[in-house]
Amino acid sequence: MPRQGTRGTRRSLDPSHGIGPEGRAERKRPVDPLFSTRKGRRLSRDAVEQRLAKHDATAALTCEKLQTKKITPHTLRHTTAMTLLHAGDVCKVSAL
Repeated sequence: MPRQGTRGTRRSLDPSHGIGPEGRAERKRPVDPLFSTRKGRRLSRDAVEQRLAKHDATAALTCEKLQTKKITPHTLRHTTAMTLLHAGDVCKVSAL
């Protein structure tokens, strides 16, 4: 008797589908990190958020609109995607 939940389950082993041999989706990471440390390693989310908060506070001193807004890494990602989309670069938008 088959185990519960396994009957009828099919998984593709095609590498273009991003599924590994164990049936789990593989995370695809960029080769070069967008934000890197001095040693060239990927910055952690916390480190990116801390740097962004620091520079957001500095920019808010001279720009009144930034004093009432909260800038997050997601905000930057969304703004970049919209800028690329308006420029007609759909390939780069889908890579985000």
